[in-house]
Amino acid sequence: MVGSTVLVQKNEALAHARMVAAFKTFSHTIETYGGIAHEIRGDALLAEFERASDAVSASLVFQTSQLETNAQLNDEIRPELRIGIALGEIIIADKTMTGAGVVLAQRLEQLADPGGVVIQSATYETLPKNLPFSFDNLGEQQLKGFDDPVRAYRVALLEKHHLPAPDSIEKAVSQPTTLELPDKPSIAVLPFTNMSGDADQEYFSDGISEDIITALSRMPWFFVIARNSSFTYKGQAVDIKKVAAELGVQYVLEGSVRKAGQRVRVTAQLIDALTDKHIWAGRYDKELADIFQVQDEVVESIVGEVAPEFLSAEAKRAQRADPATLSAWDCVMRGRWHLWRLSREQLADARVLFERAIELIPSGEFGASDLALIHALEAYYSWSDSRPDSLASMMRLAQQAVTANDHDPWAHTILGLANLFAFKHDQALPPLEHAISLYPNFAPALGIKNIVHACIDQPEKSHECLARARRLSPHDSLIPLWLLGNTWAFWITDDFDRSLATAQEFLRLAPDNPTARRQTAACLSITGQKGKAREMLQHYLELEPNHTADNIRGRLPSINYAQVECFIDALCDVGLPR
Repeated sequence: MVGSTVLVQKNEALAHARMVAAFKTFSHTIETYGGIAHEIRGDALLAEFERASDAVSASLVFQTSQLETNAQLNDEIRPELRIGIALGEIIIADKTMTGAGVVLAQRLEQLADPGGVVIQSATYETLPKNLPFSFDNLGEQQLKGFDDPVRAYRVALLEKHHLPAPDSIEKAVSQPTTLELPDKPSIAVLPFTNMSGDADQEYFSDGISEDIITALSRMPWFFVIARNSSFTYKGQAVDIKKVAAELGVQYVLEGSVRKAGQRVRVTAQLIDALTDKHIWAGRYDKELADIFQVQDEVVESIVGEVAPEFLSAEAKRAQRADPATLSAWDCVMRGRWHLWRLSREQLADARVLFERAIELIPSGEFGASDLALIHALEAYYSWSDSRPDSLASMMRLAQQAVTANDHDPWAHTILGLANLFAFKHDQALPPLEHAISLYPNFAPALGIKNIVHACIDQPEKSHECLARARRLSPHDSLIPLWLLGNTWAFWITDDFDRSLATAQEFLRLAPDNPTARRQTAACLSITGQKGKAREMLQHYLELEPNHTADNIRGRLPSINYAQVECFIDALCDVGLPR
């Protein structure tokens, strides 16, 4: 609210009534456009939207109506708002919303004129181009509390235009592509824009785009548009939805390269063209000591982050789909959403979906490796009626997946893990090495390899593999499983404090997983924290009420039997039945 103190000084009761009325009207408009008016803080209102287009539309509708309301007043008590809109992370604590996104919106609001709206560049880039907005580029602004400048835009309604109703905006944002989408997640990597003003750097930006296309193309579950088609858009100002429609893809990856002296900054963003939502964005700042090494590092980082985000977006999409219409791919994506929660109930839900995928495509190309992992975990936790039957199904399905597609690194990764759970220690690493030879930056293979190295008494190699996997895919859904192995790598070297820290991270990421609680209890026990250990063990036994020491012997696939017994003793010391 602009000048609220001055308004109150002029006429306190009238100013208060009109400000409340303005916020009430704005709150209603926010809800009409699908937003949530979270709270009013004195003379400010904070709201949250799923889509930037809804936030901008609601803001312009309100500002237009408020202008008309104020024009009819015969006094000086005329409430006016400045509005700032930002994309950013939020935190809700004690029913109060905070975070970088909130602060950025506040800073942008201060750039707006009374009755105006200012947005950041990231918001601007998500807006559909067919909505009647005009933009005034305010350039890069140095905002308080932010190290890097933020490009800002003043946004307004085009002259002689009316904003469409919310349902019309929904249609504008969700127009179907003109080509039928493939049955796999589809992506086009556009040529990265060289923003250095140096034509000699063109090969660097082109090289990054080409290498990303090559890397993603090696993953058999992605449909990737070839370089020759993607590069027809080089040098053009593109409409992402139009490009996606012309190429018949759902996702588009775009980026830019800016060189300054001996440093280079590369930015990239993954967009779901069907919804105009940003799925992921990243920025990389590098010293240009060796330009080709920098190119490799940037490509490795982008692909490592994009691929899991890509699959995560597909899993969320599959969760929203009608179960009766799920394809084999959708069943796998939906199943993995359940699988990575690593709880008994979620594994049961995932099993049904993976079995359905195999029914749809009996070769096992979709779902066989995932179902093999389900059997492995059910055998490990004694969650099946017959552990031998689960182990046999695990091996059969893992082999079936490799036979169905020998170029699938995920299938080879699960085969390696299956061999480990079957105590075939000498056969666990070769499939993982093969997966990495197919795709050197395949983080899941490196993460599972960390587990194998821990179980065959090679802790340093375990740590190296985990560090590499997390660097390649820092937000991977598989990280809890990787931590299961790395906790053991610290345990076998008697580094119990770090084993405890790793187990606690595992527990935080997978709170319903029994092993997370069991490992944490053992680490607490051996570090002398017996009270906390007993409490944690009770939580574990609530999930697994019939488990005893014998459920660990012969299940934990480590060759270091002395450390297995040490682990059992630590648990028995705080109440695990022998």
